[in-house]
Amino acid sequence: MSTLQEINSYLLKECPDEYPKLPATDRFTFINTPCQLADGDVGDKRPEHLCNFQLRLGVSDGEYTSGRPVYLCLGGAGYNEIFLSCEARLYKLAVENLSHVRLEQAYRNLLLCEMDTRAAEEVEKSRLKAWACYMFLRAGHIPTLQPYVRLLDELRYACTWMAREYGVKVKTARQKAAVQRKKEEAAESRLAEQDRSNSSANSYSQEDPTDIQSPATTSGTRDQSTNAAEQPGPSAVKRENDDNETDNMSSRPPKRQHLDQSLAKLLDRHGALGHDLQAFEREYASFGNDTELVGQLKHDNSQHVAKITKLERQLLLQVKEIEKLRTASREMEESVRLGVQNTEREKAARDAEAELRKKAEDRFTDPTSKTFSTNTEMTSTSADCGIVLAATSDQAMDHTASTTSYPKNITLDIGGRNFKTSIDTLRAESEYFRTQLSDRWTWPLEDDGSYFLDADPELFAHLLTFMRRPGTFPLFYDTAKGFDFDLYNKPETEAEYFQVDKLHEWIKNKKYIQAVNTQLTSATLVNIKSAMQLQAEISKGGELHITPCTRKVYLCPRQITAHRGHAEQCGGACHRRQAENDVVYEDEPYWQVLSFEKKTLLDEKVCRIG
Repeated sequence: MSTLQEINSYLLKECPDEYPKLPATDRFTFINTPCQLADGDVGDKRPEHLCNFQLRLGVSDGEYTSGRPVYLCLGGAGYNEIFLSCEARLYKLAVENLSHVRLEQAYRNLLLCEMDTRAAEEVEKSRLKAWACYMFLRAGHIPTLQPYVRLLDELRYACTWMAREYGVKVKTARQKAAVQRKKEEAAESRLAEQDRSNSSANSYSQEDPTDIQSPATTSGTRDQSTNAAEQPGPSAVKRENDDNETDNMSSRPPKRQHLDQSLAKLLDRHGALGHDLQAFEREYASFGNDTELVGQLKHDNSQHVAKITKLERQLLLQVKEIEKLRTASREMEESVRLGVQNTEREKAARDAEAELRKKAEDRFTDPTSKTFSTNTEMTSTSADCGIVLAATSDQAMDHTASTTSYPKNITLDIGGRNFKTSIDTLRAESEYFRTQLSDRWTWPLEDDGSYFLDADPELFAHLLTFMRRPGTFPLFYDTAKGFDFDLYNKPETEAEYFQVDKLHEWIKNKKYIQAVNTQLTSATLVNIKSAMQLQAEISKGGELHITPCTRKVYLCPRQITAHRGHAEQCGGACHRRQAENDVVYEDEPYWQVLSFEKKTLLDEKVCRIG
């Protein structure tokens, strides 16, 4: 896509004299009308997008649309297609349609005034299309413009014509040559006429005055001489001119002399240019093959450099990944050590809590099972235990109500996705669901019989899978890409929210890194000369270390390809050609590739509990 600034820079560079003389934008009329136009003759060529602005072109003189204004519409994905619109209909920008339009004054400079042919009309259409695209961009009605083929060339020609003064005809090189030929032919005709007049006068002056003839004879002779003077033969004129060249040199018109001198100079210049052109063609032909070979070598070299750079970048990334794995391994060892200590403390706390609960249950006695000896004792005991009985009764009622409100199997609506599971599965591993499904909370039921939770269903699926089989932790690892750390970070947050402590601690401490071990074995060193072999080694996978190198290669003095790099294969003819000249060697690039086979081992014990 090209902007207005880029196109203006191009025009200023290509047309430095004409660009400042281009007409202003206000000389052209734009109307802001949404282009909801019916099809005229565009058919399936109708563009998908049309600019809301239309540029007035002129007035139609067609049979059915006479006097109606005609506009230019801009459309297409790159805003580089021009159409005509008249009476809310869209037409092609064709020569047949343009022939029925009387252009406004601002466009008349684009007309080829001296040419009235089909080719001239096509040229006018091409330049009008390029100028219209430029005017839409220049007026700010489109942000950018996608150049089509020859847009910039046609726009350069259009600017040259638009910058000229109206009425001044711009001629092509061919037209200028034709005009010059006409002028030269006219000058030659005038000179020939003048020569004939001079020769006729000379013939009259050379007649014998003593030769007296009869009037009829004299008249006939005069007529014949007059006809001969008017139509002299080429040889006669040439002889007379040669004989009188010296005498008539002073009387020859100065313009003829100037033309002869100019013609001689032009012929000499033309011959010199012809010799220079032939020499240039020979030189260009000799360098053509070398230029193509050098270009191919540069292209291949740039591709090799790009591939080597890419391989070096991949090697650096792999080294960084290894460093990250080492750091993570050290952190994992530290977290495992801390995790063991935390587990021991949690176990001691759970044992202490269980012991306290047992003592509390032993101290509790059912008031209804106690016997009283007197009414006073019964009254005092009832008074002392009234609050306890009331609380116990309320808790029993609430527990009965909550137990009956949740079925054994429930359906959870997690972000619009239903999960059917049992209450025991949810309560076993999640403190969140133990609280949510207890008698302390009331969880409203949806219309479809499910319980709604606002969470990510994809992440909750991993949590539910673990809660169903709490003995196995998830492993998100790919041999080519490694660990999916993003997929571990998100379930870690969800596990912390739903209080699935085992899964949360396992992911938080990055214990999954210990489940995969990578070993490098069987090192192989290979020398590679071509990029195809290098690509084949890369496609095998594994750990690669690539080193670019250069070596000297022997060149045969007879330029035999089979002897290249093998001096022992050269015979007597090669040695005679070598004579006393130095042996020639060529620097040949190659790569040393050190490859290691990568072996991935999976430790299943890390992903299991117990």
